[in-house]
Formats: sequence, structure tokens, C-alpha cells
Amino acid sequence: MKNLLFSAALLFLSMFSFSQTTIGMIDLRENDSGGTPIHLDAVKTVSGIVTASNEYGSNGAGYLQDSQAGVAV
Repeated sequence: MKNLLFSAALLFLSMFSFSQTTIGMIDLRENDSGGTPIHLDAVKTVSGIVTASNEYGSNGAGYLQDSQAGVAV
């Protein structure tokens, strides 16, 4: 029973230590002085509204938008 409680407590605490914070889409578009995206090949979490999903066919890009910028995914 102690092991079960310990495992449950560990799982509960890990939700807070590994939770992802969202960044604005405008931050995703930031480049260095050479024009290379700063967040290239990095996994980021964004929050926004899907503004186009299947207007360009089932294999087309989808678009997300927040209050500052938008990105194609």
C-alpha cells in the first residue's frame, strides 16, 4: 500500500515538473541575425484557433492563429 501511495504521489508531482508552457506564435517566428529561426528543430507548445483546416484539400496545410501571429502546420 505504501508503494502504491508513493507511486501515485510521484505521478502527481511529475505532472507539474514536466508540464509544458505555451509560447506565443510571434515568438516562434523569431530569427537570429543570419535569418535562421531560433526555435528550428525544437518542440514547442502553442495555443490558438484553427483558422483554416481543409480549404486546400485533405493534404493541405492547417493554420493556427493567436492574437499576435499565425503559423502553418
